[in-house]
Amino acid sequence: MLRFHSCIYSGYRICLWYYFILKVVIMTSIVVTLWDIIDVVMFI
Repeated sequence: MLRFHSCIYSGYRICLWYYFILKVVIMTSIVVTLWDIIDVVMFI
């Protein structure tokens, strides 16, 4: 909750960028994990 308030004070645009980067990082990690699982399945 504190982070959200500081986000509003620092600027809405910066906040959007922060969440966008966070989403990209999460999506990338999910994709990498999926590729690892597929790699293991193909190897077996």
